[in-house]
Amino acid sequence: MCRIGDGSWQELPGQYAFINSSSRRTSFTLTKVPPGTYKSFRFSLGVPKKENHGDPAQYSADHPIAGLQLSKEDQVALVAFLQTLAGPKF
Repeated sequence: MCRIGDGSWQELPGQYAFINSSSRRTSFTLTKVPPGTYKSFRFSLGVPKKENHGDPAQYSADHPIAGLQLSKEDQVALVAFLQTLAGPKF
């Protein structure tokens, strides 16, 4: 959301960014921002529940949510790590 000079907020729905400093992915571009002077911005961290539990394949390969899919190797590593935390009944 962008705060307009009169104190109201301009919503920017459907805008997502995937930031990852270790891979130098540290910037993003907001689209469809109406021209104007803004006092501030606010944003939420995380993925909204609907999108988080949706099918990431519905997004183009360059969409930030599509980038959150784990590779097979990362999935195997994550399961192995979780098994060490949970024990043999995981």
